[in-house]
Amino acid sequence: MGRLPEPGDTRFQTAEEPAKQAADISGGTSIFREFREYREGMKDRWEILYNAILMEFKRTIKNKWVVVLTVFTWLWGILIPMTLVIVSLYATSGNRGDIFDASDFYDFYSFLFIYLVLFSGYISAKNVTAQKADRTITLYLCRPISKLDYLIIKFAVLVLVLSVIIILPDILLFIIVLGLLKMPFLWNIEHLWVLGSIILYGLMIVSIFSLLSLAIASSTKKMHWAIAGIFAFLFFTTGLSLTMRLILKNDYVILISPWDNLAQVGAPLFATDVPYSIPWALSFGMLAAYVAITLAVLVYNINRVEVVE
Repeated sequence: MGRLPEPGDTRFQTAEEPAKQAADISGGTSIFREFREYREGMKDRWEILYNAILMEFKRTIKNKWVVVLTVFTWLWGILIPMTLVIVSLYATSGNRGDIFDASDFYDFYSFLFIYLVLFSGYISAKNVTAQKADRTITLYLCRPISKLDYLIIKFAVLVLVLSVIIILPDILLFIIVLGLLKMPFLWNIEHLWVLGSIILYGLMIVSIFSLLSLAIASSTKKMHWAIAGIFAFLFFTTGLSLTMRLILKNDYVILISPWDNLAQVGAPLFATDVPYSIPWALSFGMLAAYVAITLAVLVYNINRVEVVE
């Protein structure tokens, strides 16, 4: 009685099997050539942060809801104020140089307040709260980055996105106005300080709002609670400030509002009068207090995340 062939027993191979084995070996060699041994060392910390920030920024800016909000912001929050400023330039008679008003670029940020809150709330909840809820935050912290690095990445991404939405349009408006005025080159150079004020004031706005939003978003695992909390805090403090100021006839109540404090600090940058009758340095101190509190909240919340090493 015959026996079954054992594995590897070449005496019972068919004529096609040697050719098949040769093909397998050849194919395996071809696949092997597609790979190479990893010989590079670990990237340094700042290169890792740079790559992570760039990756997160691209992913955030391509998010469908961010795209929708951006289109909505440009249509209703940016193009209309731009048109109003340009029309006012042509409607005003007199020397073209006298028409230029730095306060127009200061006021432009006020038109974008509601959109600033919308973006701050959604992006913070999407990038921090959602990652706490599904525990993907632990994937970040298992990489060669620290908890501080994680906060830096999230803060930088939010600042970059808000800068594209908030600061870039004001810079574009400045360039358009200079182009329409057609003033001499030296005149344009003398007024470049306004561009510096636009960038500095814009960075103050997006930095403060980013910190506040991230602090609130990191305090919960529910996206809707995070968005509602950010909206409520930013809108409520601004509305409460306005209501109390009208009732009490006292401008010091604006100290509770981050937005009003930003407006008070930003006015001197554009050589315009402060909107409230309190020292702008006091508002600056209040903003510093907000920064200290939000940083403390962020550090506390991120330290509560457990990562098994």
